[in-house]
Amino acid sequence: MSGPTSGFVYDPSTRELLPIRGFVGSAYLGSALIKDADAAAASKDATMAVALRGPAVELTRGFDTATPVSISLGQVEPGTVFAWSGHDLAAVSNHSVSIWRNADAAVEVSEKFEVVGVDNAPFAVHFDGASVLIAARGGLY
Repeated sequence: MSGPTSGFVYDPSTRELLPIRGFVGSAYLGSALIKDADAAAASKDATMAVALRGPAVELTRGFDTATPVSISLGQVEPGTVFAWSGHDLAAVSNHSVSIWRNADAAVEVSEKFEVVGVDNAPFAVHFDGASVLIAARGGLY
């Protein structure tokens, strides 16, 4: 028995990405979709997620199918934070920003640039598909 998925939560104590099943007032955590991850973030449409295992980044897509598929996206710096915008993904560290476009299809790194002036690791990132807002100790960038 399962209900609609209203979101996802990453549990650092179990190192798992869990779906939130149901609605407010009657929701529960479902079975882990991603296991043994240092961090994980799901897309807003609940069809895919990115997981960090050490420096390795793995994209799992097809949560809306019977057989999700995982692919490697390469490696990132420690402390990298992820943010989704539709099917585009931003990976942000205090040194660089990488943007993967079309994560639901071909997955290509379309943009990568250095970040200047951010001395501390980011703790939050907002990505709207065109701009990246980085929150780090010391300010917004």
